[in-house]
Amino acid sequence: MRKSKVIFIGLFILLIVSACSQSTEKEIIGTWENTDEEDDCDTNMDEKITFSDDGMVVGIEGFKDYKIEETDNDDYDYAILSGGYEDTARYRVNITDEGHLQIVYEEDDLYDFDDGIACHMEKVNE
Repeated sequence: MRKSKVIFIGLFILLIVSACSQSTEKEIIGTWENTDEEDDCDTNMDEKITFSDDGMVVGIEGFKDYKIEETDNDDYDYAILSGGYEDTARYRVNITDEGHLQIVYEEDDLYDFDDGIACHMEKVNE
């Protein structure tokens, strides 16, 4: 009886922890704004980018749809963008512990979040 109680408590704690953890797919929804005037984002990104819960993206030139591809890497997931006059593109995305969005174009590991074309944004609305 005691063993099953310990297993039940362990599963309950695991369930609570997994329910509390947010996925990038849910966290990215909303409007994000580059608030650092010295931070020049990629030239095809506006100062505001909106990710809608219906899979639409506004603010990245040439694209209108997105989907999130989660990775095993703790540092980033991918936003796969499509539509418009571009085919598809992969962007690395990360939402920091402070709730800031980091986004950078994925091209053969040339760019990272510390790169000049990476954009660091804050959420301005849900």
